[in-house]
Amino acid sequence: MPDLHQELTELLAKGDKIAAIKRMREEFGFGLADAKAAVGRFEAGEGLPQPRSAASEGLPDEVLALARAGRKLEAITLLRQGSGLDLFEAKRRVDSVEPVDAAGGPRAKRSGCAGSVLCVLLVGSCWLALL
Repeated sequence: MPDLHQELTELLAKGDKIAAIKRMREEFGFGLADAKAAVGRFEAGEGLPQPRSAASEGLPDEVLALARAGRKLEAITLLRQGSGLDLFEAKRRVDSVEPVDAAGGPRAKRSGCAGSVLCVLLVGSCWLALL
């Protein structure tokens, strides 16, 4: 990652913080807020974050089990209590754990649109009832 370090340093030296945030998102898979925070920490001299796979190494077994079961909030809470990590770092480490299904395979990711579809149908049916 020395190339990324140099690239981010050059982007920030030119004042192109947006490009640095975009590059951080591409490299680490962060959301916008996490990438912005990571660039801020990089500017403060804290260096680059660990790659996602390395972040989950060394997690307690109970935290890993909760994270793999999809119970991330509980895993983050337990990790923070046991290690004293701040919220961002604990969340990053728990998020690096891939959830698994009951058979031990990777859990399918949900698209998250079911709630939106249900809301549209509900509003539409109420609107039709008023006509």
